[in-house]
Amino acid sequence: MPRYSRWAALITPVLLLMGCRPSSPSSAPWRVDLNAAGPVSFGASLREAAIALRDSSSDTTSGCSLWRPTHAPPGLTLMVEKGVVARVDVDSPGVRTLHDLQVGSAASAVREAFGAELSAEPHKYLWDAGWQYLTVRSSDAIHGLVFEVDSHVVRSYRAGLWPAVGYVERCS
Repeated sequence: MPRYSRWAALITPVLLLMGCRPSSPSSAPWRVDLNAAGPVSFGASLREAAIALRDSSSDTTSGCSLWRPTHAPPGLTLMVEKGVVARVDVDSPGVRTLHDLQVGSAASAVREAFGAELSAEPHKYLWDAGWQYLTVRSSDAIHGLVFEVDSHVVRSYRAGLWPAVGYVERCS
């Protein structure tokens, strides 16, 4: 057996046990849930997120800013408040939730996936056109997921920490 093959056979299981993955952050599809967007947990520092994504980040440690990581899928933006990843915004198809919902999913599929956990409120600006916010919060009320829907489909969604996930205008 060549030297390289022996070395790889020995080191790969160790790296996997340590949580290291040989693939890049962009090679696996991103999934969004109440706690994370892809490899980035809500509440992680900007530095931790940049390391997880093998990406450079803006120099934001105070205030609020939007960050589009280099390796993130199209339509995905992270919101950073005071140096902490507070939420993700998704406005294009392709990034799915753990319930397999995405931009373009039927509004009825969101209602079916979350049932009684879901609350519905009129959209701040498009309520007269039938748009709504469909919101689910974690049992500890720290995390949330908000779908913006017209009367038929998901137009965008966001997930993260409260109160940031509730901001209609993103940074406020």
